Order: sequence, then structure tokens, then C-alpha cells
Amino acid sequence: MATHVNVQFIQILQKGSTGQPFFRHGLPALVAFSPNCRSSRCYTRYDGDLSVDAIVDWIATSILGLPRILYYSRKHWYSKP
Repeated sequence: MATHVNVQFIQILQKGSTGQPFFRHGLPALVAFSPNCRSSRCYTRYDGDLSVDAIVDWIATSILGLPRILYYSRKHWYSKP
């Protein structure tokens, strides 16, 4: 079973008037491309919380366009009144 991986490189480093490289919008934590993206101009930068739940939610809703599924933790369901 062959797996196809599409890797694209983008230029997020720019050179200022002094010739020194800098990141225009700061150093990105996570950057993703939409599935139908064919250009380096359509990347999406994640600026949220670096928890697993927050990142998975961002990928599912923003990148893949899936609906958000709300859920409650076990602590919520088993809390005493």
C-alpha cells in the first residue's frame, strides 16, 4: 500500500531593509495548508492554545471544514450536585 505525501515549502522569512532576516508575523507555532491548496499563499497559521484538543479542533474545523462536535468531559457528567 503506497502512501502519497504532498510536501510544500513556503517562505515565511523575509529580509528587512538592513538585509537581516525576520518573521513578519512572528514565528509560527503551527502552519497548515487546506487539502485543495496549490499555492504558498493559502497557508493558515494557528495562534491558539497548544493543547491536543485545541489543535485537533482547529485542524478539523478550519483546515478540513468538518463540523464541530461538542462534547463534555467525564468530570462534567460525574460531578456531584
